[in-house]
Amino acid sequence: MIPKSILNTAPASLAVTLATVKTYLRVDGSSEDAEITAMINAATQRLEAMTDKKFVSQKWDIYFDDFPGSYGGAWWDGEREGAISEMFSANKNINLPYGQLLSVESFKTFDDDNVEYTFDSTNYNIDTISPYGSISLKSGAVWPQTVLRTVNGIKIAATFGYASVPQDIQEAIKILVGAMFENRGDEIPKIPAQVSLLVEPYRRFKVGC
Repeated sequence: MIPKSILNTAPASLAVTLATVKTYLRVDGSSEDAEITAMINAATQRLEAMTDKKFVSQKWDIYFDDFPGSYGGAWWDGEREGAISEMFSANKNINLPYGQLLSVESFKTFDDDNVEYTFDSTNYNIDTISPYGSISLKSGAVWPQTVLRTVNGIKIAATFGYASVPQDIQEAIKILVGAMFENRGDEIPKIPAQVSLLVEPYRRFKVGC
């Protein structure tokens, strides 16, 4: 399952405050505020892409074409009886593409006629403890038996982000903004080694693993 995602609700604040970054850059006055704010956002997005994490609370709509494990069972020919979910949904977990998961607001499916159905939250648990969240079926529950439309048949609305942005991530953003600020008008600077070291523990696939 390869998920697709659309930002639903953007963060209400910066990962690092403008005042904090200006102090780090030793910038006085407000004439460069807009430019520095843009740099903070750009640095944040770049590091979020490196880590597959969202730093400040934000809501995303995550789309899947099918349920996990679809067509993953043993080969067979002819007809089989039973629920679609029993035949094609061996995996009881849906892994979400980002961390840190804060909540799941809704789980919807769409059939071939684009009719929307809500999968009740009493059927599943959500993992907000692991670095990358997931949705897991409760014991005895099965995935919806909707005959899904061929694309984007599943839509999960979820909120990602940290309750408080970790200090080392904030430090990494400041350093990267500093590099961008010093090289204004030049090519986009490479990620400084210090930044890579600071965000390494938050990466999904760590170097050397």
